[in-house]
Amino acid sequence: LGPVFASPDIRKIFHAAEYDLYVLKRDCGFRFANLFDTMISAQILGYASVGLASLTQQHFDVNLPKDEQRSDWSTRPLTQNQLGYAADDVLYLVPLAEILAKELRRVRREAWAQEEFERLEGTQWDEGGEDDSVLRIKGSRDITRRELAILRELVAWRDGVAKDLDRSTFRVAGNDVLLAI
Repeated sequence: LGPVFASPDIRKIFHAAEYDLYVLKRDCGFRFANLFDTMISAQILGYASVGLASLTQQHFDVNLPKDEQRSDWSTRPLTQNQLGYAADDVLYLVPLAEILAKELRRVRREAWAQEEFERLEGTQWDEGGEDDSVLRIKGSRDITRRELAILRELVAWRDGVAKDLDRSTFRVAGNDVLLAI
């Protein structure tokens, strides 16, 4: 997939690409060019709700199920429900991107979107630097500096365990558990 992701001649369509790019860059060393992010496009267009389920409902009158979002995707073989969910999750991306691209052109915000896509393509995550991601944990802004330092260490521990086990971080310990500790 590396050459495909890096090719400026092949458009890659994502919805809310940031975390996917983080994982793919961190774990596989992939580079990206010619991205299109449907969530960013919807944000630039001023949509009230930018989730994939909301966008597919609005544009295709389709209700995407959310029942497998927190499924254990590391277990093999994947269940029929998981396979169906994964297929549904990408089925509407191409036509949705086409609709949003037309809307961006119509309101002359195509350059805005392209700027954001290029920013995403070039984003580098510094694994060794100061990480403010713990501040995105609900409740982390309401604790003392000492508790925040402990929370940072707990998040680093959890991330290391998750990486070693090749599991999602929430499968090791949820944010609510770390915050309670």
